[in-house]
Amino acid sequence: MKITKYLAIALGLVAILLATAWFLRNSIIQRISNPLLQQYGVKVTDVSLDALATSNASISYLQLEHVNGTIISINDLTLPLGKASRGFKSSTAEKVTIKLPPSQENQPPGLARLLEQLLALPLQLPNTEVIVTELSASPYPTIRDIRWQSAENNQQLSVLVESTLLTTKITRTNPANHVLDVAFVDAAGKTAEQSIAINIQQTNDGLTLNGTSTLDLPAWMPIIAMLGVDTVDIESGSARLHFDTEFLYDMNQMPDVHAEFAPTSPLKLIY
Repeated sequence: MKITKYLAIALGLVAILLATAWFLRNSIIQRISNPLLQQYGVKVTDVSLDALATSNASISYLQLEHVNGTIISINDLTLPLGKASRGFKSSTAEKVTIKLPPSQENQPPGLARLLEQLLALPLQLPNTEVIVTELSASPYPTIRDIRWQSAENNQQLSVLVESTLLTTKITRTNPANHVLDVAFVDAAGKTAEQSIAINIQQTNDGLTLNGTSTLDLPAWMPIIAMLGVDTVDIESGSARLHFDTEFLYDMNQMPDVHAEFAPTSPLKLIY
């Protein structure tokens, strides 16, 4: 589930940056207040303002602390204060470092609440863009070139993990249902022939995710390697993947995952 963790970190960062940008949009740096960020479980512990203009605020350093002890340090942050450019209100950061407390490093993130907050962002912040050059969160690989954009009913996220560009698009089909499309481009510039479409449904207990897709396996080898399977090299073949997953709001309950993986053409692999 490493890819889920990478995306969870990236999406959590997006939510925090958007929250900060939202409370700064028509204000000055002194008006960042912990009560406003309390709903995200975040407080500002250090900030250094470089410049304040009519269109944006430049912040050389911003440090946030989550209630679970996670510390987020952001360098060279620019936040919009005036009208949107190119149709988007754009926030940028050069480098973001996330330091997890020892008690949290091996715990699964609260994915149900995180996904719920993420699904609500396009309605709360339409026509918004967040760009981060580099994100590091030990022990995970460094994530680069993060770009998140929202419209009224959809949002798109792209991240570069090692040499693989992961892209996602979430479209709201009705208030309780969304469709998540996941695809990637590998280091050689080859695009997977099929992406994975995931249906997301919100319930009283959490969120359920399910999807079915036929995958061109050699094209997905970079993703398979990042999942920790680095002793197998698939040279040809395709397979059908079906899965059902439930993430509960109760973090004491482990996610319930059911997956079926069946080859649909002869496989050639090296072990």
